[in-house]
Amino acid sequence: MAFRRFRKIIGVSLPASVMVASVAHGMSGLSDDELASVQGRDGVVISASLDTSIDSIEFRSDFAQPSAASFFLEDISIRSTLGGPVDVTTEFDVGGNGAGDAYVVLSSDWTGMDLQVLGARHGSAPGTSFGSFALKGDGSLKLGVEGGLFNSGANNASFDLTTSGDWIFRSGAASSPELSLGNINFGARFTDGAGNPGLGTFGLTSDGLVISAPFMDVDLNFDLLFKPVPTDFDTTGRQSAILFGWEGGIEDALIRVGTGGIGYGADIGPSGLTEFNVDGSILGTRSEGLNVLAEWNYGSDFAFILGQAGGNRTRVRFFDWQRLSGASIDFRMPIIVDTVNGPGTGPGGICFGGNLPTAGSLTSPDCGSVGGVFENIAPEVGALAVVIRDGRLHAFNSQVEVIDPGTATPSEIFNWSLLYTFGKIDSNIYLSGVPGGGIEADILLAMQSPGYWSAAQTNFSGIAGPQIGDPAFDPRARWGTNTHFMIADTNTAIDVTGDGIAGDQFGIGIVNADLLWQADDLSIDITSTGGPDPRGVLRLETSTLGQYRFRGLFGGGSLLPGGATNGLERPVRVALVDVNLLTSFFRFDLLSAPIGEEFMGFASVFDFAPGAYLSIAEPSQPSSDFRVQNISGRLAWENGEIKLTSASDNPSDNKPRLTILNDITFGATAGGTPFRADIAFSGAALGSAVIPAGRWAQEFTLKKQ
Repeated sequence: MAFRRFRKIIGVSLPASVMVASVAHGMSGLSDDELASVQGRDGVVISASLDTSIDSIEFRSDFAQPSAASFFLEDISIRSTLGGPVDVTTEFDVGGNGAGDAYVVLSSDWTGMDLQVLGARHGSAPGTSFGSFALKGDGSLKLGVEGGLFNSGANNASFDLTTSGDWIFRSGAASSPELSLGNINFGARFTDGAGNPGLGTFGLTSDGLVISAPFMDVDLNFDLLFKPVPTDFDTTGRQSAILFGWEGGIEDALIRVGTGGIGYGADIGPSGLTEFNVDGSILGTRSEGLNVLAEWNYGSDFAFILGQAGGNRTRVRFFDWQRLSGASIDFRMPIIVDTVNGPGTGPGGICFGGNLPTAGSLTSPDCGSVGGVFENIAPEVGALAVVIRDGRLHAFNSQVEVIDPGTATPSEIFNWSLLYTFGKIDSNIYLSGVPGGGIEADILLAMQSPGYWSAAQTNFSGIAGPQIGDPAFDPRARWGTNTHFMIADTNTAIDVTGDGIAGDQFGIGIVNADLLWQADDLSIDITSTGGPDPRGVLRLETSTLGQYRFRGLFGGGSLLPGGATNGLERPVRVALVDVNLLTSFFRFDLLSAPIGEEFMGFASVFDFAPGAYLSIAEPSQPSSDFRVQNISGRLAWENGEIKLTSASDNPSDNKPRLTILNDITFGATAGGTPFRADIAFSGAALGSAVIPAGRWAQEFTLKKQ
């Protein structure tokens, strides 16, 4: 009865299930019926055989409050991938550190675990589901802490988590198309900075669970795979799309998982203007929920990896990361995960394009006072909310390694960068389930370079005297903490900075950019193309609102501070580019390749809504722009492929290459109304262009000279 009362409180409903565990102490033995194993050592060994099923687990927040909400995981099971129970062994021991201080050690191993969750939903929406997922694989955890298992006051903890296996998702019932993060490897461990085991902090504080260390190694590698016609979470015969990976060393790492969700209300914030109380810091109160902070600097060996998920697994490693000048940290991401109940329960909107460089979410009137536009998609129904304020990525890779196994040149390194940095990341994402399975999302995502676009519209005429070069007044001086999308030569043959030394770093692309993505009632579904040879599809679609806004300076400059160019503070300015793809219908498909082929497929359809435009302006005279405006009709991408091919697949020159190809179709060819746009120059109409139907094939190839 006591256990029944306990499980009711935490919202767990358990039908008939089996969970058999054995506990052994070093000085005593247990019977075979208890599955005991006698260990000739001090400490405790727990050997558990798990064959468990759980009807549902309810996570409930803000009980008896207006914001009270819950989230359910349903039809949960844990068993072996081979059938029957899965064995989990956990050892708990106490020793010394050689100085007379107690050291607590926990070690756990599991093999062939199959965790399945067949439903997930908001508490207000019975009969709906986000879909189902299974997590299959092996793992181990080793943790040692001085003075107590979760002693946050010690900085000599050891930590090593290693897992491998498959994470499989489907929108519908069994036999529905499945998407896998296949052959996944995830791990994290404290090191000494040279790859050897090291020490850090692992413990509980008033802020939650804290994991920190001067040096850590992390791994997250997986193949994105599809199974259009699966049996039931099976891993055979899957179609490949692409290989992703992040691996290597990080430094000054902090990962904190704490309680506390969305904060409500608004008041005067650190900016002196009215800000939403998003994380509770303005008014000191917030709802119940979960918040996560992850921040670190990248080690030189850290790499982002893209490549083939099959074949000879040709791949590209982007490594040797460097921080932009003026930034204080390479990466920081604060995330709030909470349940909301619909209208009136979100964190407030996002100020897009304001000239305020400091943190905060300004309310609509004060957003307008700093030159911004207030954007908001409020939650319409009960949903799972993912909220980010002031995330940032201020580092870039400076070298690239092309790995082409089994060829004459299996590895080659280039001084080159695919540079993407995010100055200020803010998001409101609301996720809800749908009948039959799948996700409907409301998404508002902004990546900004605060103040740059507004100042560029007057060619920075309002900034003069000692304000020039002062980050408090001059957004050009904040380039080290802004958003950029560039390609760069990181070891030029010429002297770029004017210091008399060659080997400088020079990039070209969109500098000091602002990006806004809005999607209302966005359906996210795992499906297939159908037909005799179906391909797996991850589909995003909305018939309500889809907006992709992208603007910034097309130009280039030195990635290093000082010298004649003073870094990107004084870039080569080519044009101010402003793209607003505003749509009433939007669909994007990410597709697998047929069996035996290696590429990632893509396709998309746009029905443009009033307000869509493209503008290209002269930076010294921003009002002098060439504008394609009042865009309407349909445009589509078809037959898209992104593929990284091995040298062995290119016998004409024996070089690996990256190829992007697709067809762009218009109007009736794309299955819609004619594509139409007005053309203007400096505000004066030049005429209109109409494409009733048409197709434009394009192919882009990148390879070594």
